[in-house]
Amino acid sequence: MRAMIIDISKSLSVLLNQHLASQQIKSLTLTRGDEALDMLKRARCDLVITAMYLEDMEGIEFVRALRKLENQQNTHVVMLTTEESRDILSRAMKAGVNELFPKQKLDTVLEHITSWSQKVRLQQTSGSILYVEDNQSTALLVCELLKNSGYKVQQVGTGLAALECMDQHKFDLLLVDYILEGDMTGLELVKTLRTRASPIETPILMLSAQESEDIKVEILRSGANDYLSKVASRDEMLARINNLIRTKRLFEQVQYQQQKLQHLAMTDQLTGLHNRHYLFEAAPQKLSEAQRHRFPVALLIVDLDKFKDINDLHGHATGDSVLKEAAQLLRNQCRREDIVARFGGEEFVILLSHCDRQQALDKAESIRLALEQLNPAQLTVTGSFGVACCQAGGRNSFNDLFSDADSAVYTAKHNGRNRVECLEKAAPQVG
Repeated sequence: MRAMIIDISKSLSVLLNQHLASQQIKSLTLTRGDEALDMLKRARCDLVITAMYLEDMEGIEFVRALRKLENQQNTHVVMLTTEESRDILSRAMKAGVNELFPKQKLDTVLEHITSWSQKVRLQQTSGSILYVEDNQSTALLVCELLKNSGYKVQQVGTGLAALECMDQHKFDLLLVDYILEGDMTGLELVKTLRTRASPIETPILMLSAQESEDIKVEILRSGANDYLSKVASRDEMLARINNLIRTKRLFEQVQYQQQKLQHLAMTDQLTGLHNRHYLFEAAPQKLSEAQRHRFPVALLIVDLDKFKDINDLHGHATGDSVLKEAAQLLRNQCRREDIVARFGGEEFVILLSHCDRQQALDKAESIRLALEQLNPAQLTVTGSFGVACCQAGGRNSFNDLFSDADSAVYTAKHNGRNRVECLEKAAPQVG
């Protein structure tokens, strides 16, 4: 598949190109609409991602011109904008845009590209095949058939060469001859691969001139997904190949949807942070790891001060903006290995790995100052911080830490808000 990106933002274009490459989509980046249209007149594109404003014209004007090209009638067009309004949405859809996304919601854009590419592949007869055959005359005939049918084919003559290719590239199907020259037979190749990958991950179709039922059973038991006689018709070969590749892609789509659902179940939809369900699942595991390897951890609870007043005086939309900006600040202030979660309402929880008491207090104070200077939604917002620690060798449970940090937050509120408090409590030690 081929894609084109038309945007003046180099950083955004780089991120989009990287994601397209991960989806095995070739992409080209431009900044001018006239240059893009000139190229689109000569070659069809499967996906076009355009900004609302280009160097030489509006994105909507560009899309109108694109839709007048006969070879681009079925091109999927995604428009990215910094403005959100019903008028822009209406104008974009009338021009021929398929999907409109805010630029700041890049994760949503990338998810859409992934979902779209999977659906397209399911409808196409295409894919990459590694063909293992030591008879060159047979290999030439089969390769020509597969290429003429829309498949990309790489052919090798030995099992060892096939293993090298599988280590370096991803294939939609492995087509293997039962008898191969060299140190590895086709059957041994299949058995070796099945110790590395599941049957769905790389489906295998084995070819053989042998018609013995015992051999057919042996082939299937070795891990091959299907068996095909070498005297079978071309139509039967293509049908079996298409079925195996289609099944693989359906399985990949199911896996993607499962991962997406799991992500949604563990993510706070407003802020994009982990939610309390993820926290209660991951935090005890972190504490167990800390106890095994004897390193300290700290728990911070952040409660935004007088948040109810923000909702009451400025509205819930403003309150949501405050929460999102505060969440982004917390995420940016923490390391990748730390857990940052929205516990509920205006309360956030941070679990800091390899962090002792003094480091936790310093981190909490650093975040407190950054929050005080943030001015989310042009408002002055502060937070009360509660800190609890599990020193190296400690055996605190997550409930213990949370209870201690919660008590410390209460103390911070009681002592005037916009401050950091740490509950002074001796932690139990591992005996």
